Amino acid sequence: MGDFFEQIVDVEVSGEEAGQLAGRMVDWMVADGRLDGERGPDHAGDVR
Repeated sequence: MGDFFEQIVDVEVSGEEAGQLAGRMVDWMVADGRLDGERGPDHAGDVR
């Protein structure tokens, strides 16, 4: 397994909504098997 990073941006979401939406998206991607849910040693900007 490699380390791959991608940014997902919703330009229609306000700054106030961004953290909550990001948390829901991470939860969805973990449940769908797209992410393993583990955080690396450097998770600055973590949304959960």
